[in-house]
Amino acid sequence: MCEHANTVKNKTGSNLALHCAECADRKCTPLFEQTRVLKKYNGKSAREIYEAHVIHKRGDSSVSKASIELLEKEHRYLDQ
Repeated sequence: MCEHANTVKNKTGSNLALHCAECADRKCTPLFEQTRVLKKYNGKSAREIYEAHVIHKRGDSSVSKASIELLEKEHRYLDQ
């Protein structure tokens, strides 16, 4: 979370910082104190796959953009 907070503060380096900068007129602010880590992975690939799947499932309620894109059949597989 510290890394995300720093990118928002410095307005660089992440999708979250970009989102906050784009909607500054609406006073969009991340709620880090209410944020929780859903799952921890040691590997970048596994983390990005999980991230892409969760963001896809949450649709418009997620402000982030996935680092990678998954096919629909991959989402179906992960839903099993």
